[in-house]
Amino acid sequence: MPLEKLVACCYSVVTPTLLERKYHEHLYKNGNNADRHDRSFYDDEYLGPADYLNMLTFILWLILLCLCWPLALLAVLLYPIIWLVLLPFKLLGIAVGGVFELLRAVIMLPARIVRGR
Repeated sequence: MPLEKLVACCYSVVTPTLLERKYHEHLYKNGNNADRHDRSFYDDEYLGPADYLNMLTFILWLILLCLCWPLALLAVLLYPIIWLVLLPFKLLGIAVGGVFELLRAVIMLPARIVRGR
């Protein structure tokens, strides 16, 4: 066995993988009852629905770029302008949602007091 393979073999046995180190850090933070199959262990690698939607949007844009590149470039140029036009409506929606949440909290306050929370 060549020396390089022997060193590589020993190094891989001694050095824990990144996932093993992460698991031991997870055990240290959450105690010995932490489970490797717990979703919080893999949170960094978890891809949510928004990530898949972003990938799908990018793939569709690449297809549009191949089929009709002027339209794809126009979409890239117009996207920030449309985002800026829609920004006040998003802020208004956040404000209205906050007002409704405040009204709900005020209306539910007597029930929470009676219930003892």
